[in-house]
Amino acid sequence: MPTLVGYQVTNTVTVSLRHTDTAGAAIDAVVNASGDAAQINALTFSFGDPAKVEDMARTDAVHQAVAHATAMAGASGRRLGPVCSLTDNTQPSPFPQNQVGSDVAGTAQGSVPLEPGTQVETDQVTMVYALVQR
Repeated sequence: MPTLVGYQVTNTVTVSLRHTDTAGAAIDAVVNASGDAAQINALTFSFGDPAKVEDMARTDAVHQAVAHATAMAGASGRRLGPVCSLTDNTQPSPFPQNQVGSDVAGTAQGSVPLEPGTQVETDQVTMVYALVQR
């Protein structure tokens, strides 16, 4: 009969931190409280309300498509007629991830350095118009 000589337990916790100015100190506190048992696999940054940002990008894409179509129709001696179709061509993109090892936390310089950066939401649309004589 086999004899159990040890075991290992893994637990995954997901935390949402909303303020980058205090997130580094919060990460340090977790690592300091758990010591070498803590391992940070990844930090993921994302929009708090992605639907709102996606809608803003989509709206901007449509406005830009209308402006370009208007310019091209004018250059061809025509004007825009009714919209025949409007398609959202955007492919979902994964959120950017920054890998941080547990050895980064608790450095002598202070808390884990996290700084706000830039996250971009883009959208691409296809609009098909009928062209009419001026």
